[in-house]
Amino acid sequence: MAGLRVFSSIAADAKELVLDPAESHHLVRVRRARAGDRVEAISGNGFRAETQLLRADGRGAVLTVEHIERAPRPDWSLTLAQALPKGKTMDAVVQRATELGADRIVPLFSQNSEVELDQHRGEQKRQKWEHTALESLKQCGNPWLPEIAAPVTLSTFLTSLNPHSRRLVAALTPDAQPIRTIWSMSAETREVILLVGPEGDFAPGEYAQIFAAQFSPVSLGPRVLRVETAACSLLALTLDLLREDT
Repeated sequence: MAGLRVFSSIAADAKELVLDPAESHHLVRVRRARAGDRVEAISGNGFRAETQLLRADGRGAVLTVEHIERAPRPDWSLTLAQALPKGKTMDAVVQRATELGADRIVPLFSQNSEVELDQHRGEQKRQKWEHTALESLKQCGNPWLPEIAAPVTLSTFLTSLNPHSRRLVAALTPDAQPIRTIWSMSAETREVILLVGPEGDFAPGEYAQIFAAQFSPVSLGPRVLRVETAACSLLALTLDLLREDT
């Protein structure tokens, strides 16, 4: 069966991998893998393993390791700070940001977010987004699992930033410029922080805080984009520029 991929911790010298019950169930019961099938295992911290399914047990599948490699980590750090959108849109943002290669995703409470979470529900949501990222990891084969931070307020986030980071915000403001223009004018650093607003965008007072925190406004074109489209566009454009600089 082609395209089988699982998530598992992988030691550099591993000879066998024993999957946890959830991964075993999905591989054997859902994907209907059978003994002898080839399976790719990824660890979320850079390791990949080419394996063969030795025991098709839906509660504890065993894989025989044939080859292990560790993907080199890019020499940049890319954070997506996303103001919480309504409904399940944040799930889509996490999914696509994982596919594209964000290192860290920070959900933000903002004035127009219309999302309220206490500490307990915030942690539940974080765990759910972490699971979404893991599933996306398996789908796309990205060997690096992004960190999903606990939701924080925009103000708290802005006061926690590395002063040497390059900071960009997707903006609808008149002074927003194409990303290539801003990139050539901003400080050269390999730590990049991207900020995307909710439906209805950031409020004027929030923009004042954002610009005071040295974020440069990026235009993503003449149209008003959906939250997940804006996040994907800004991530993809930034990654292209980082790769060009490598």
